[in-house]
Amino acid sequence: TIHPVFGIETGFVSNVFYNENPEPAGILRLMGQISVASLNRQRLDPSAPNLTDTDGDDRGDFQYKASLRLAYDQPLASSDTITGTGGVGIGAGFKGMVNPSGRFSFGFDENFLRMIRASNFETQTNENRDINNLQLTFLYHPPDRSMSGYLYYRNMIDIFEKTDTLYPNRIDHRIGLHPMWRVFPQTMVYADFSLGFVDGLGSSPEAEMKKSSMPLILKAGVTSLLTTKVALNFAAGYTNGFYANGPSFSAPVFDVDLSYRYSPLGKLQVGYSLAYMDSVNANYYRDHIVRAQVQQLFVPFALMIEPELHLRQYN
Repeated sequence: TIHPVFGIETGFVSNVFYNENPEPAGILRLMGQISVASLNRQRLDPSAPNLTDTDGDDRGDFQYKASLRLAYDQPLASSDTITGTGGVGIGAGFKGMVNPSGRFSFGFDENFLRMIRASNFETQTNENRDINNLQLTFLYHPPDRSMSGYLYYRNMIDIFEKTDTLYPNRIDHRIGLHPMWRVFPQTMVYADFSLGFVDGLGSSPEAEMKKSSMPLILKAGVTSLLTTKVALNFAAGYTNGFYANGPSFSAPVFDVDLSYRYSPLGKLQVGYSLAYMDSVNANYYRDHIVRAQVQQLFVPFALMIEPELHLRQYN
């Protein structure tokens, strides 16, 4: 199947440069995407649109999806400094699954992103970045068992396009284990244990200044359909940064999402996260994230409203 997508987004940023004297701007974004993918199970068997994991499976030995995305951001303001922060963003992805219907499967997910980034508290000049993410996954998911899980390896390479940037290029490796147990037909209990290795990339003075770390995350969670209209995803655990020098973190982590399907074509979702992340201009930052999402279909159109609030502290 081939899926071409064209779209337009608009929005508003109250403080483009994260300054004490806010400079607001509107945003206009034009988007184009094309994807090529193998047929999903519903396309393979249109007469059985409600297939479950225990039904017959004819997906073959390899499933894949390849996509290319382009987006042009145009800030809407009278200031040339603000309008100069726009540009072309690029995204490209290729993911696949070998032996998707077998007891053991191998998956990969390669994703490239060119991020258009205006100067702000993290970066004092316009700092466009090229970020590459790769994930390799080895899955165990027997259809006749309630226990499943996967091993994974993730790699992120984060490179600033400017050669005279003041910020370090970074590389992040992470290995992890994610066991799962389906305790009820619509309830899954899971855990996630992972260890990362973060360091500067290259031999520049900025890369040499980047403090290496070994972020550890241990958490457990549950995802469940509480009623036919209400779903819950909850996880909590512990994380430690293990930075080689300077400040580090040793703290709880927390995620909760509650969704309500108020109609067959509409859904409301609210959530909260407490997270700790490696930073380009500090050792790390801590985020309290409050988010909401409203999805409403007006066939053949879809409307989504997604406000988020980040309360961030750098260390």
